Amino acid sequence: MVKLRPGSVLGLLGMLSLPACAAPSVEETARQVMIGFQNEDAKLLNSLTDKDIGLYVLFRRGVSMDYEHLTQIDFNQPVPEYLRWPSGGEHIPRDEEFDRKTTPHFECEGGWDRKGYFISGYDAYHQLSANMVWTRRDRGTVSDADIAAARNLEFNSVRVVAVPTRSSDGLVFYLSQAHGFQGTWYLTVVDQIIDCGA
Repeated sequence: MVKLRPGSVLGLLGMLSLPACAAPSVEETARQVMIGFQNEDAKLLNSLTDKDIGLYVLFRRGVSMDYEHLTQIDFNQPVPEYLRWPSGGEHIPRDEEFDRKTTPHFECEGGWDRKGYFISGYDAYHQLSANMVWTRRDRGTVSDADIAAARNLEFNSVRVVAVPTRSSDGLVFYLSQAHGFQGTWYLTVVDQIIDCGA
């Protein structure tokens, strides 16, 4: 029979009773992103951005699609320079307020077709890789490896749309599970393409 010292037994019992550190849910990460944009808290948003992937911002410049790859967000330097950083409004939704069944649509003439908070699979939205392909055709500055990395990112992402009122631009961003870590979500894309000024 193995004899254990009393301190060892207490230590083992203490380790067994500790809860496992679970990564925040996609809903909790989405809330943190919304709070970051609402409060213009670059420190919070940068803590939610993977240092290796960075943050992509999608937008239009004239009629062409464009993107910028950032290492961190700075509220004093909006991207693109002619638009303010987006906001999802004052309300921060609870888990049950996120709709996973409905996909809102934006039309320049009427705005969003519904209001609310939505999470949908990104595999139907390939905006980042589409922007990169457009940029390569237009300027020849994007490599095959960058496009492949963007497509891989898209398949490990969800699209979050926060529309507090139908007349607002809302906040559209993407959360990705990077590096194969199940459960760890990062802010990887902010989508400003709903701009109708082109």
